[in-house]
Amino acid sequence: MICLFGTPLPSWWANAPGRIVPLSNDSGSITRIDSGPILMNEALSLPKFHRMPPRFPPEPSLARAVLDGAGLTHRVITVTGQGIAKPANLLVPVGVALSEVLDYCGGLTDDAAKIFMGGPMMGNTVSNFDLPITKGISGITVLAESQLDRRPERPCLRCAKCVDHCPIKLNPTGIAHAVKLREFELARQLNLEACVECACCGYICPSRIPLVQYMRSGKAALRQIDLANKDKG
Repeated sequence: MICLFGTPLPSWWANAPGRIVPLSNDSGSITRIDSGPILMNEALSLPKFHRMPPRFPPEPSLARAVLDGAGLTHRVITVTGQGIAKPANLLVPVGVALSEVLDYCGGLTDDAAKIFMGGPMMGNTVSNFDLPITKGISGITVLAESQLDRRPERPCLRCAKCVDHCPIKLNPTGIAHAVKLREFELARQLNLEACVECACCGYICPSRIPLVQYMRSGKAALRQIDLANKDKG
């Protein structure tokens, strides 16, 4: 069962105190818990959403897990984009198929061109409508053809816009070049693993280089390297 959900937005999140999160700790591993706070969204941390109609069960959250021993069975997701007939915020069971969610929202429009699990910046494109909604999915974005940028990738201009816009202050173009050359340890030294995959670098790049894709492939390669080294040890 899929339930229609309201659209309350927290107003206090912008007033949270600022804090610098280190890229790594003394041992060199990437961590954010070392800085003290843990950032969680409203769906996870609050026991219920006050605007939810009372006939619907409250959103399973950290509070319900600790206080009631309730597991995570449902997820609030946003279905949006010009390629979906009826955008909505929904309370859906974990495990429901993507196709069922899209059908509930009226299906795809005639000019629907690309579907993201997540948002257009950090989401991953999907083509299999049988994929399930997991606990980590916060939204589904369906873009129309008119919203897509089909310009081809061009050589790097060395404009440094990706560096200027990186919220972690990384060097995305340097990391991408290291990954292209399969210099994965160099990419690690450039703090590849600190990348949050926000995709700001790829969005701002005038050469349309898919920088975040290089980040993801580089991280996957490092995981394989670390796993192989662990097996040898």
